[in-house]
Amino acid sequence: MHDGERLEIEILLNRLRQNPSIVADGEQWFDSLGAAKQYVVLQILAHMAIQSGATANDVERAIQLAKLKPTFTPCVVFLRNDMRIACAKALGLPTGEFQRLFRLLLAIYALADERRLLTCGQSCEHWWHENLANEDIVDQIRDRYRRGVL
Repeated sequence: MHDGERLEIEILLNRLRQNPSIVADGEQWFDSLGAAKQYVVLQILAHMAIQSGATANDVERAIQLAKLKPTFTPCVVFLRNDMRIACAKALGLPTGEFQRLFRLLLAIYALADERRLLTCGQSCEHWWHENLANEDIVDQIRDRYRRGVL
């Protein structure tokens, strides 16, 4: 995968984080990918969750947000392990668990990044905290990326 493709995945994942009403569309997009591409998306999402400061305290609430049962395998992995270890173990789950893992990681990321956004305040310079529903802003982000400013 080239870096531009990674940026597009990150933009999509952040759009889903910003607008929970379109998560079903994100799930359909994820389901349309092959297992290898799904794995890459899960790696990116796990990295984003960790970078956002996700903790074990986020897991129970994320399970509720993702509308998952705590007995589902990805949930058990996250309930029983530290965040970094849980991410590593979860990425080793069979492909049949990828959809649940996607939903759980997205919810964990959303909770952690919401907390981080509060600490950013008015001086926030993170592109992923900009209004990604606005195509002009997204085009500006892509342009900054192409120019090497991101």
